[in-house]
Amino acid sequence: MMDQGNFRLQVERLAEPLLRAKEDSQPYCKVALLKGPFSSLHPKLIIGIVGRKELVEKTERWISKCNGYIKSVRPRGGKADVELNKELFPDFPGANLAFEVELSTPRSYQQIIKQAELATLDQKNEFQFVDGLLNIFEDKIRIMVEENQTNPHVILCVIDDMMYEYGHSAGSYHARIKKKKLEEETQLDLFKDFDLMEQQAYVSGKVDPFYIDLRNALKKRVMNPTIGIPIQLLREQTLESNSPWNQNDATIAWNLCAALAYKAGNIPWVLDGFESDTCFLGISFYHKKDYYRDDVFTSMAHIYANNYDGLILQGKKAEYLIDEETNTRKPYLTYEQAKVLSEDWIKNFERIRETKPKRVVIHKTSRFEEAEIKGISETFNSLNLIYDLVTLKKSSFRIIRHGDYPVARGSYVELDTNRAYLYTKGFIPELDTYPGVHVPAPFEVTKAKGDTSMRQLCTEILALTKLNWNTADYCCGLPITVGFANNVGRILREFDGSERYYPQTAYKFYM
Repeated sequence: MMDQGNFRLQVERLAEPLLRAKEDSQPYCKVALLKGPFSSLHPKLIIGIVGRKELVEKTERWISKCNGYIKSVRPRGGKADVELNKELFPDFPGANLAFEVELSTPRSYQQIIKQAELATLDQKNEFQFVDGLLNIFEDKIRIMVEENQTNPHVILCVIDDMMYEYGHSAGSYHARIKKKKLEEETQLDLFKDFDLMEQQAYVSGKVDPFYIDLRNALKKRVMNPTIGIPIQLLREQTLESNSPWNQNDATIAWNLCAALAYKAGNIPWVLDGFESDTCFLGISFYHKKDYYRDDVFTSMAHIYANNYDGLILQGKKAEYLIDEETNTRKPYLTYEQAKVLSEDWIKNFERIRETKPKRVVIHKTSRFEEAEIKGISETFNSLNLIYDLVTLKKSSFRIIRHGDYPVARGSYVELDTNRAYLYTKGFIPELDTYPGVHVPAPFEVTKAKGDTSMRQLCTEILALTKLNWNTADYCCGLPITVGFANNVGRILREFDGSERYYPQTAYKFYM
């Protein structure tokens, strides 16, 4: 119990959700996987590799290593007097035991990027460098596809430190915004009368794009149906065994194999006890910027309970309103947009499951506006659905716990029937440790409208933090719904309308 003003708050810890693999249900996926994955449709995974010759050879050796047992040890340079927590960082038993797959890297599925090809890239212009690098990777992937009768399940694109630095710099549009504002501040007032020209057609004098992100742009390119193969980017430093700046080899193997297995069509683990007729949906907003525009669009990520082959939807251009609390512009959906989008969600669920959902839960990281609530509610009410509209926002609220560790993950404080605080990160009693370096902060969870209790909604949020197959960590901070919707937006903004294909709808292309 704790006092707040004239009333007392009840603090409890929600039960840790369980993950189900082949023959076991456990709080930690790595423990459940010791008896095999939930499903393994492809027992032999063909992994393609693209990169410089030296890095392709290192990657081949690394993948071969993942087929065997890897002991979990403290990385080089770690403090000698700090004991490695083997419950948090267990040994890797091998891909065959944990994921029931054999990882194969045939030479015909390896494509070398030559130094002569890299020498043709313009190192004085980061945009042209990254664009040229994207063309090289895409060409190598196409050659791999053309020269083999069957496609690889996943392609590893290995980038060295120089590629990473150029890609990171060219992809930082926040730096462009700052530079653009400084340029505008130096312009003569003579041009202030031409502000309305922004609403008219224009011809850009800028040759370079506003930003270009190597990772996201490459993932966009392989969505082309003429390729249609998911990729995994792998940094050069990841290939250094037990290096001081990496996770240890066993942890890397757990994470890499989980991602490769899922992208190949296998399901490593699922949530235990979730209803099959519930649809969880995350809504996020993403910006499409250039030197003249800053438009915002919606991105949405479905996850169907007990289906697990999620669906990505691309929304339309959103509108702005002024947030009275922060006096800043905030994107939102109009009534018409919310109604149309909610109808699309139902149609897609029905198309995949051949029935309508009985319940829909929508997660969003910003407040639901009245227009959004009205548009969504009209659709769901007309179908007689159970539904909940839920906002998750980081809060300055804190719980102080006696002892050496912070408050436990799953700690829950219900303020009223529509608002609660939930810790998705914190001390994990099951592992007797806190896998973090900062004091954890809770989410303020608010139900804008809905049928379900706050306790159940928060229990589901806690469970959805364990459904990211891109990592075998104990949990993530965000539920997969909003966490993945944010990731989806970063890739969707790479589409500029010139493509002759649409974004893929499967999760594996966005991981």
